[in-house]
Amino acid sequence: MRLTLDTVIDNPDLPLIEPALALVRPSTIEVFDMLSPSGITGALSLGYAGTFNSIGAVLEADKPLNTNVIERDDMTFIVCWNMERASGQAVNALGNLSPATAPFTGLRLGTGTNNAASFLVASGNTSPTNFGVTPATHTGAWTVQAYQASNSMVKRITHGGSETMTAVTSRVKSSSPIYLNGLPFASPITAGTTGTIGMFCAYNEIIPTAECVDLMDKIASIMGSRGVAVP
Repeated sequence: MRLTLDTVIDNPDLPLIEPALALVRPSTIEVFDMLSPSGITGALSLGYAGTFNSIGAVLEADKPLNTNVIERDDMTFIVCWNMERASGQAVNALGNLSPATAPFTGLRLGTGTNNAASFLVASGNTSPTNFGVTPATHTGAWTVQAYQASNSMVKRITHGGSETMTAVTSRVKSSSPIYLNGLPFASPITAGTTGTIGMFCAYNEIIPTAECVDLMDKIASIMGSRGVAVP
């Protein structure tokens, strides 16, 4: 016999059935634990033709992941992955920047052919074409980092809490969804790489740095339970 009780159990020491629920906050657009296409909140699902394993989404250079997240005025992304460095090839890690030539719309985290990494937003102008932060190293090993974009700044936050920020004076968003590991439409960088994505979170908020670090700590703990050490 099953009993249903109309009550609330308020015990913060009880473990969450789904650890990634600890990453959900009022501004959450979606949290993907990358063990399946489903988002944790149920609001969005990934469009991905590749596979998933017990660690995360297994990346293929020619199969971008469509997060179905649409760019907002204030955004915080937290990523946890191990993307291989594609020597001599530019790679789009995260973004929706288009078209192939300026003026651009959207944003991008990516590396150039020399492996120099940057996170930028489009200005909508031909000069300057964008505003960005560099370096924004995010390939070659397991890492967890936060990236933020607004109409006034772009910022990178490391797991240790270090910040790199650039002021933005002009920004044009894209109506295209944000992709991970490549792009299926015209852009200066469309290629992906190999590796694994363990977690991707998108928030409609500029989250304070200390709170970003706390979220990254939670992600590192989740990845530790999967047998992956994230510094």
